[in-house]
Amino acid sequence: MDLIISYASLIWQFLLENWAVLLVLGLTFLFIRWVFKIAIKNYLIRKQDATIKKIKWVVLQVIFPKDNEKSPKAMEQVFAGFHAWYSYGYNWYQVWVEGEVERWMSLEIVGHAGKMGFYIRVPAGFKKTVMDSFFAQYPNVEITEVPDYFDSLPENLPNETFSTFSTDFMLARDNAYPLKTYDFFEEAAEEKRLDPISTFGEVMSNLKEDEMLILQLIIRPHFDEYGKEWKDKGKEIVDKLYGRPSKKPEKNPIIAFLDFIVDLISTVAGGKGGAETAKKEEKLMFKFATPGEQEAAERIDRKMSKVAFECALRFTYIDSRNAFTGSNITAGFAGIAQYATRDLNSFKPNMKTFIKKNKVGSDSKNVFVKFILGDYFFRKERLERRRRLMFRAAKERYIPQYLYTLSPMFNQKSNPKVTGKYRRLGSLLGRNVPFGALQVETFILGIDELATLFHPPVIGVGATKIEYQEARKGKAPVDLPILEE
Repeated sequence: MDLIISYASLIWQFLLENWAVLLVLGLTFLFIRWVFKIAIKNYLIRKQDATIKKIKWVVLQVIFPKDNEKSPKAMEQVFAGFHAWYSYGYNWYQVWVEGEVERWMSLEIVGHAGKMGFYIRVPAGFKKTVMDSFFAQYPNVEITEVPDYFDSLPENLPNETFSTFSTDFMLARDNAYPLKTYDFFEEAAEEKRLDPISTFGEVMSNLKEDEMLILQLIIRPHFDEYGKEWKDKGKEIVDKLYGRPSKKPEKNPIIAFLDFIVDLISTVAGGKGGAETAKKEEKLMFKFATPGEQEAAERIDRKMSKVAFECALRFTYIDSRNAFTGSNITAGFAGIAQYATRDLNSFKPNMKTFIKKNKVGSDSKNVFVKFILGDYFFRKERLERRRRLMFRAAKERYIPQYLYTLSPMFNQKSNPKVTGKYRRLGSLLGRNVPFGALQVETFILGIDELATLFHPPVIGVGATKIEYQEARKGKAPVDLPILEE
């Protein structure tokens, strides 16, 4: 006991005599750590951007047969095929020297001049995978490579003639909560069958020549190597719904060490240690889940068992300035609202990308803080800048890239992050934008949720002006007579 007290006294005396030196050393270490992290981040971003610029892209137009009777479940298998191009992780040389990135694709529903079409933008190397996945489930589908429709638009929008509205959507709740999927809309009787795609078809069928509405679902294969926090959260939610004790998160090593010191001092002083005090009588935790809670738990379990993709959902509306109206924007939002359930999940706009004056600036609700940060200045100019950035994001089919980390010594994990808010769009333009840049966030969806968002309209419920296949293409019969000369 005396030995412990003497050591503690020496340590205390050392701290009193050298606190200024220790403070300077600590601040210097934190500064070096901050500079190192910024340098590593910028280096990796530039490497990744160089790789992205080398990717060759193709745009495919998908024209479905008008008499499609297949459920979106067939589209679910198409998405399962898309997941095959996952790289299964890159080694350190590919990440830090070559700047490799996981490939992604964009599935798009485009409305223009009263018509609605389906498009896919994909790396050229995966074109065959996409086509094979479609033909396996929809043998009569027609897929053709076409020029990118963005090439027919002005290079930069908005301009003097056209204005734009854009926003990204994000999940309103944790990734573990699923959206309303196609089985909610299906009925055995054809007259009772619903299809959420038809809502977008009706909205787009009313667009004029100068109007264009674009819905982009940008997806990238996701595996637990890129973060399984959402699954851990899902298990925690299910345990809570059923009244089961959830697994406690592991303590930070520093916190665990401090707890050990506190327990040791408490024990030496004659008291009860923290660990002993924390012990409580274990009780059997169980409750009867309500039907709603049981269904929610089952759907969360089902989502966690599905093949998953990391996604971004982008909404873009273009119209001439003298006729720009918000009615089609509202109608488009209504279509996206179809996938919401009160007890599970829904989409909500990402306010860091939303085109509205009072949404440009910081998240603070304090008027004084907003004034200091300049939120009340140059709002019109900053809003126009956001419009241009969002149009560029739509044109590039932008999705944040994973930022790998280098060393646990600098409090960095070996796995890349799963969300996109850490990376700003400014790096896409060849520079970092420190103020007012977009913060695009990604989310996790299962293949059944993706199939609900993007699938061919089912016969009897589709809008009248969707671009359907006019005639089927097929090979000549084997026994067709041939006239010999």
